[in-house]
Amino acid sequence: MSGTEVSVHVNRGAAEALEATSGTLETSASFSVLLYGHETPAHVHCRLDGDLERIASPVSYTHL
Repeated sequence: MSGTEVSVHVNRGAAEALEATSGTLETSASFSVLLYGHETPAHVHCRLDGDLERIASPVSYTHL
């Protein structure tokens, strides 16, 4: 796992809610996205878009 992490809470307080613990991230290295499930089960897809899609790609996926 890389040293930089972005935590995202899923379904905390409401169904289909996503809440990142950070509003922005600036890095020139790899980073990890950590998903924390709350309340009800969820199925999460991670897709890159816009500028991020042009310069980055997911390395691996984990089914939780």
